[in-house]
Amino acid sequence: WVDEFARAWESASSGSTGKQIYLDLRNVTYASLDGKALLKKIYSPTHATILATSPWTQSLADEITGIQTEFHSDEVVNAAHE
Repeated sequence: WVDEFARAWESASSGSTGKQIYLDLRNVTYASLDGKALLKKIYSPTHATILATSPWTQSLADEITGIQTEFHSDEVVNAAHE
């Protein structure tokens, strides 16, 4: 899925200048090293808002952003960059 996601991102990102980007990790159950690298590549220039609703997806969001946050089950948005 990483190659397909990369192609989709390249296509979508060409017209996304100045728009808020969301990375929705809420239903993600696994991320390969390549997948994590792609998410970091997308996050780095965009500072996308990351949606995470479980301890695991919050941990993944923390890994992507490089910022450690505390997980609260009633929160949806990872506000690490806000």
